[in-house]
Amino acid sequence: MRSMRPWVPLLALLWLLPVGVRAAGSTEDEGMTSEEQAEEAYRRAVRYRDEAKELEAGNQPERAAKEYEKAARSLRAAIGFDPNLHQAHSDLGFALRKLGDYEGSLEEYERALELSPGYPEAIEYRAEAYLGLGRLDDVRDAYMELLRENRPFADQLMTAMKRWVEERRVEPGDMDSATVEDFAQWVEERERAASQTAELGGDGPAASGW
Repeated sequence: MRSMRPWVPLLALLWLLPVGVRAAGSTEDEGMTSEEQAEEAYRRAVRYRDEAKELEAGNQPERAAKEYEKAARSLRAAIGFDPNLHQAHSDLGFALRKLGDYEGSLEEYERALELSPGYPEAIEYRAEAYLGLGRLDDVRDAYMELLRENRPFADQLMTAMKRWVEERRVEPGDMDSATVEDFAQWVEERERAASQTAELGGDGPAASGW
């Protein structure tokens, strides 16, 4: 007797793949434009991102990492449908940074800024990647740019810089203590100056949740 439909198990396996992977190479979204498919993949990424942040807040880093991996796959799918979607490049940089891929993260931020010069999310996210790499002069430059152009994102970066200082004072890693303290002093001076001039600059546009 002939075996029954050997392709059926393969089809079943296909449907076990993450949605973003299937979408990039299937016709399940047939009839949608590339822009619509990019938007759908981007929305999936946001859902994965939100779940990852909740898991982080709940001190579940391993599960959060899996959600960030899903977000990264969906963002790559979105970029495949629309390579000029600068938000997806920036947010892919965010997901990769959360996964510890700082160099890949920087590449995505740079691409986002090529497509949308001055995009504040990418400037702030890239600065946090610089923090992870110890590129402190680049962090300083990013903060001053954001302080001029988008105060809420400057404040967001200030929070990240203060957290970095606290962590490095406990565990300096490959940073020498003098470098950490020099940066800490600069951060304190910048925070003090920013608080004194806040009412002159206004609040500016709100920062996003990514």
